[in-house]
Amino acid sequence: AAYNNPAKVVGGDFYDFFIFEEHKYGVAIADVSGKGIPAAMFMGSTRNIVRAETRVDYSPTHLLKDSNKLICADSEHGMFVTMFYAVIDSHNKVITYGNAGHNDQLLIKKNKDVIHLNAHGKALGIETDSEYEEKVIFYEDGDMLILFTDGVVESLGGDDLDIVQGDKQLSELAWHYLDKEPEEFIENLKNNLNERTKDAYKDDFTIFIIRF
Repeated sequence: AAYNNPAKVVGGDFYDFFIFEEHKYGVAIADVSGKGIPAAMFMGSTRNIVRAETRVDYSPTHLLKDSNKLICADSEHGMFVTMFYAVIDSHNKVITYGNAGHNDQLLIKKNKDVIHLNAHGKALGIETDSEYEEKVIFYEDGDMLILFTDGVVESLGGDDLDIVQGDKQLSELAWHYLDKEPEEFIENLKNNLNERTKDAYKDDFTIFIIRF
């Protein structure tokens, strides 16, 4: 399940889901610098590039590296995009992932352990020759993968938009929804967000939840 709410009429966040072959899927979430129409246009271009690159080589290292070169060529006025991208092997229960300057994403284990998914790599669109680390982690049935942009943890971080506190709050909320459908978790987040911001979103808000 997923939810996106832009700070303005349109925004620069996006998420995507890919089917590669039997038991292998791709997931991505990204946040373009800036807001509004310029960010939305750059987001559209970035999403098209990433989708095209999945047809060439969908491994995280290669996809991020090759996408970055094309995004650098397409970037104007210093715009860039952070992205977390992962390939899920549902047969072997393996997540292979890379991170281009994005927030650490969360794998909530069924025993309530919280694993922060991080990997080295600069945001896309900054340096043409950037390299991207690839990591592997196993998951179990009952685990929950939470992909999100910084607007989510900022909104949960109180008046100071404290992302550390927001990250902790997101993890604690996830514990209560490990045995429920992701849609219920997202509905709770939407209600919390409306209460905290009174419908005045400070940043694009995007979350994508997978329960295994």
